[in-house]
Amino acid sequence: MPPQEKQTKTKEFAHQVDAKIAVNYCPLIAQVSPWGLIIQTRMQNMKIGEVLEKERNNRGLMNNEVCKGLCSPSTYGRYENSQIEPNKFMIDALLERIGKNPEKISYMASADEIDCVKIRFKIEKKLRKRRTDEVEQFINQYKELSIVYGNKLHLQYILRTEALIFLFSNNKSEAVNKLKEALLITKELDFMSDNRPVFTVMEMEIILYLCSNKFFDEELLFELYYYITRLGDKNILKLRFYDKVALEIVNNKKGVEDRKLVLMLEDVLTYKRRIFQYVGVSEILRSKKLLGEILSCDEEKLLEIDKMIDI
Repeated sequence: MPPQEKQTKTKEFAHQVDAKIAVNYCPLIAQVSPWGLIIQTRMQNMKIGEVLEKERNNRGLMNNEVCKGLCSPSTYGRYENSQIEPNKFMIDALLERIGKNPEKISYMASADEIDCVKIRFKIEKKLRKRRTDEVEQFINQYKELSIVYGNKLHLQYILRTEALIFLFSNNKSEAVNKLKEALLITKELDFMSDNRPVFTVMEMEIILYLCSNKFFDEELLFELYYYITRLGDKNILKLRFYDKVALEIVNNKKGVEDRKLVLMLEDVLTYKRRIFQYVGVSEILRSKKLLGEILSCDEEKLLEIDKMIDI
């Protein structure tokens, strides 16, 4: 596509994009470019390969640990050396494996990649409302995008979405089969046997869905919980899944003392207070209450506020 047409398309996107997409995918100041959208961050003037190398070294990870199941070590090495540039979805996956939030890193997305992001946003919105018919329509549109064909990360997203359609239709066996197929695209089923396991957000989400549908045993949930507790406070997996794993353990509390469960929930609350994260606090407090704990006045007020604004 000629630069002028790309610029026109990108400008149209900049004017038409849903405000919620801007919040979710472009949380910082954005500017229009002929090649896509540039997210402005504090890491300006660094190539994406330099960012990957810097953050991987900070985490003490080897190349093959980060890229296993995503791309070959030689390809990953070429990413870090800036010999080739990964697409937006590969960048996101690699950064998540390292523990970083891709939304905080600066890189350009092509117009085609932005189209994918827009459809994904619509899919996630409909999934939250469990409107499976509309999800099917959007996932069919997604499959027709040219950059989706033959890409393992897009295939993983499609399979995971189709699994949720089955799950919301009470077809758990088909849902589990789809989730397993989706996970196997980038992970082996004995993933915790890796010396230093790392995950993308999508991989962790799929694993939790499999846990909630009894594909994995309860011991894995505890392994995941203690794995996440050891991560740094700003690690994307800890930010997204610390509370979810704890709540999944509480919901499957076979043979676990209530006091131990309460202590786990308290650890999660302490973490959320430390990083000033409100999301998920109310659900943790409700679980504490169901376990027979007496909440403080402030905690009760928080639940009342949450109920009034219906978050």
